Amino acid sequence: QDVRIGAGSTPAASCGVACLQAPGGSIRIAAVGEARTVPVDLRSYVPGTAGHVDIAPNVLVDARGNRTGTVVIRGGDIQLGAARLRADLAGSGAVGQAIDVAGGGTLRLDGTVMDVSTDGPRRTGSIALSAQNLVATRGTTLTTAPCSGCSGGAGGAIRLDAANLLDLSGTGVVLSTQTANPLAAGNIDLRADQIR
Repeated sequence: QDVRIGAGSTPAASCGVACLQAPGGSIRIAAVGEARTVPVDLRSYVPGTAGHVDIAPNVLVDARGNRTGTVVIRGGDIQLGAARLRADLAGSGAVGQAIDVAGGGTLRLDGTVMDVSTDGPRRTGSIALSAQNLVATRGTTLTTAPCSGCSGGAGGAIRLDAANLLDLSGTGVVLSTQTANPLAAGNIDLRADQIR
């Protein structure tokens, strides 16, 4: 019912003790909390408040590869510790949501790093996070950017959607979309009843 991915002992930038990898593929994590049918493509699944996802610090969830890689997470309350989620746009893949996390309760980012990159002069996929309450603390960093040294390319959008509270008041929280001319960087879209 709940999904817990334990902590590694090495920094999440490399694949240490705790690592999920699907190079150029899709990583899908869902906690539904009760017996029900869940679509294989989790994007259409609307999570309830039951079923918790807990990804501990130092866990690497990595879908980078030679094709478009995606990470999709669904659950009730979702806790992402100082883990790292990576995805990218490579080859001729379609641009979409590269990292897509939706919770039916509270989504908490506690030093989490999410980054989406591209291997050439194109726009990356986006980062889309949604929940009833969305809280970011302690150096959480969300980035979309072209590859280092690329002559073109741009980061996709970052969208944070909270039905109630969106709290970005934690120390060192960074939301960043970057570009290498001539493409404009993606938008940063914040939506909530309350933002702080």
